Amino acid sequence: MKPSFVFLIDDNGQAVKQLTKEMRKITHVPVQTWNGWDTDWFTSWLLQWGWLRKGFLLFILFITVLLTIACFTPCLIATIRKLAGQVTYQQMMILYKPEGTEAQSP
Repeated sequence: MKPSFVFLIDDNGQAVKQLTKEMRKITHVPVQTWNGWDTDWFTSWLLQWGWLRKGFLLFILFITVLLTIACFTPCLIATIRKLAGQVTYQQMMILYKPEGTEAQSP
């Protein structure tokens, strides 16, 4: 059997046509369509009622949002405290005057 990547070009250019035909076969990608989210793998054990499946997924989403809020709340509180401390420190430094500076002013 002759390898497909070795071609001898004849006078009519048949090998080039064959090569391009094989290249098109290799590079052809069929049209892909989107059919939405496939959640059957996650809810296949539930009863086959549509409202029950959607309700379960909404419940999981709700729990995920609550856990996310619970994780980010300490970070947010620490950031606010740090910002308040920096502002307070800057205001104190503006009001602070070292001793003996009143006599040196021109």
